[in-house]
Amino acid sequence: MTTLIVLITCTSCKTFYPVTRDSLDDALQMNIDCRNDTALRQTIVFLLRTNKARDIKYTVNEPELNIKAVFLKRELPLNKLNELTKDIEDLGGGIQIDVVANPGTIINEIERGPIR
Repeated sequence: MTTLIVLITCTSCKTFYPVTRDSLDDALQMNIDCRNDTALRQTIVFLLRTNKARDIKYTVNEPELNIKAVFLKRELPLNKLNELTKDIEDLGGGIQIDVVANPGTIINEIERGPIR
């Protein structure tokens, strides 16, 4: 019960991390295409948040769901990114993941609100 209270308390706040100009070039964007399933979306977003994803956005194009997240290389080394990719692919549901260089700017926060 204590663990649950701590988890809920810690995930209900926004945490701000400074982003320097140099780190904008050291960011990767993960694009995830999968079936539009609420439980699958919540699980993927949870995994992204626990790995310090920034700018998590998702769009629904029935029957598919597209999730985008940005990672700073200094916060998530490539070996951890590969593990995260494998963990998400292991969820099933026709998941396709592409990791590309971040094409835009990074919002200066990590969202720690409830999963919608």
